Amino acid sequence: MEAMTASLGDMMFENTQVAANATGCFAPMVHTINVPYLDAYSTRELQSEFESLKSAAGDLTLDMKNIEFLDSAGLGSLTALRKHLRERGDKLRLLNVKGQPKQLLATVRWSA
Repeated sequence: MEAMTASLGDMMFENTQVAANATGCFAPMVHTINVPYLDAYSTRELQSEFESLKSAAGDLTLDMKNIEFLDSAGLGSLTALRKHLRERGDKLRLLNVKGQPKQLLATVRWSA
């Protein structure tokens, strides 16, 4: 498993490419957001990272295992990313959504 981490101030965003499976196909890139809050402050700090994700080819998977809190700014960033991917025929998948972020996404009936 190969991992690459890019530092954004005191923020971290980790990208992991999963090894090839038995058929030789690679699993999709999983991007882990390594901040506890996806809020107005962190989304500003991570804006360039979200922009680079928009240019990645294919479907996108975000691992939200570290996200404990999601506010409207974070929801807006995820929605904008999802919209951009959908317009080009790709999908956004969220992994390991739990707690308050899961409740918020369910409340607004947000689905990837």
